[in-house]
Amino acid sequence: MQRADHIHRALTALAAAGRRHHAQAARLSGRHQWMLLNGAYLVDESRAEEFTELAGRLGGDGVRIRLTGPWAPYSFTIMA
Repeated sequence: MQRADHIHRALTALAAAGRRHHAQAARLSGRHQWMLLNGAYLVDESRAEEFTELAGRLGGDGVRIRLTGPWAPYSFTIMA
C-alpha cells in the first residue's frame, strides 16, 4: 500500500483536490488484475497535460495507471 499512498500523494499535489475511494472488486471493474488505487482528482484544465505525464511516470514495475474522464465532479461534493 506504500506504492498506492505515494501515487495518490503525488497526483493530489498537482490536482485542486483528490479523493481516494475503495478499490473496485474485479467483478465490478471487469478487470482481472488487482486494483491498487481508485482515486478521483479534480484537475485544472491548465494542468491536465502535466497531470497525465506525471501519472505515466508513476506507473511501471507491474503497476499500470489508467486515467479516465473528465467526469462530473461528484466525488468532491459534500452530502448534508
